[in-house]
Amino acid sequence: MNQLVSTQHTTSQHPRIAAALARIPSLLTSGEVMICAVVQLAFMAYFSLSRRQIVVATNQRLILLKRGLFGGFTMRDAQWQDLLDAQVKEKAFAESQGCEFLAHTSRGDFFVAGLPSAQAFGLYRICQEREQEWREKRRVREMEEARARAGGVTAHPVGATAGVGPGAAALMVQLQQLQQLRHGGSISDVEFEAMKAKLLAGM
Repeated sequence: MNQLVSTQHTTSQHPRIAAALARIPSLLTSGEVMICAVVQLAFMAYFSLSRRQIVVATNQRLILLKRGLFGGFTMRDAQWQDLLDAQVKEKAFAESQGCEFLAHTSRGDFFVAGLPSAQAFGLYRICQEREQEWREKRRVREMEEARARAGGVTAHPVGATAGVGPGAAALMVQLQQLQQLRHGGSISDVEFEAMKAKLLAGM
């Protein structure tokens, strides 16, 4: 069963907001847990002539709920691995205007103006943590793939024809890939030298 865990929960007496928040558990998948739900300030919703929006962060994804003018709501979501960048900007009159929150994802942008400042910064921290987590996962995966490529080089007979053959061409490509990983910070200099030595030893 999904468990509600709201560390930056915005309370509201509005029954429709309460009803929307009560719907969130039914949107979660097996093993998914809500971390926080942040409700847009009423003033900013009225100013933009729309219903208040709710941003939800779970352990698996970011969800944006938009309430319809005549009831119901629409939902958008993006998995954390799709997150490219998150930004938060506090307005001059933060008490009434709150913060602008923007999340760039490979599934499109998520933008909400008028989130309460404390909750918006809490949401931003969650996004940053998830972004760093997935960046590290991708770095490890790239390093493992590079190691797998380094271990897959086959030795060629001593009497092979002189010149740049298929094996030498493949070696050059793999060395270039290792250089790119090192320059991109995916592997350290020590790891680069060790993997290069393994490649050369296989020739």
